Amino acid sequence: MPIAEWPPFEPRWDLSRESQMYVLDSGKDDFDAYYPDGLVLKWVSLADLDAKLTPASFRTADEVWNVGDASKAAGVLADWIAGQELTPPAIGCFEKREVPLIGGNHRLAVARAKGIERLPVLIDPNVLADVSVLLDLSDHESETQLDGEPRQSALNHNAPAGDDG
Repeated sequence: MPIAEWPPFEPRWDLSRESQMYVLDSGKDDFDAYYPDGLVLKWVSLADLDAKLTPASFRTADEVWNVGDASKAAGVLADWIAGQELTPPAIGCFEKREVPLIGGNHRLAVARAKGIERLPVLIDPNVLADVSVLLDLSDHESETQLDGEPRQSALNHNAPAGDDG
C-alpha cells in the first residue's frame, strides 16, 4: 500500500522495561544473555539519527516496502493502525563514528515513512557514552517543557533511564 494511502495512525511506543526483550528477533533468552541489565531508553530526532546511521541500517521513507521484509513492515503498520504499542528500535555504536540498528529496522522504517520527527531508542549501557557523543540524546520526548524552557535533564546525556536529572 503506498504511503499516501495509509489510514491515519500514530506510532505508539511501549517504553516498559519488560518489552525490551522484543527488540531482538531471537527472543528473551538471547536478550537476557546480551543485556542482563536491560537497555537505556533515550529520545533522539530522526534527522540526527539518520545522519549517523550506518549505510546498512539507513533507508529512505520510500524504501519502506522494497528494502527488508515487506511482511514485517506490514505487521508494524497493522499493529499501529490497531493502536498497539511496539518496542522502540535499538541502536549501537560502530567504531565510535556510526550508529547501527541492532533491532527494530521495520519499526523505524514505518515511523520514518509516517514522518515522525523524534523517537525513543534503546541503547546498550556499555556504548551509551559513545552514542551520546554521536547523537543529541534526551530523557524526554520533547526538548522543551510546557513553559517553553529547555528541560534541564535533556542536557544530561548520561543520566540513567527514568532519571529527571
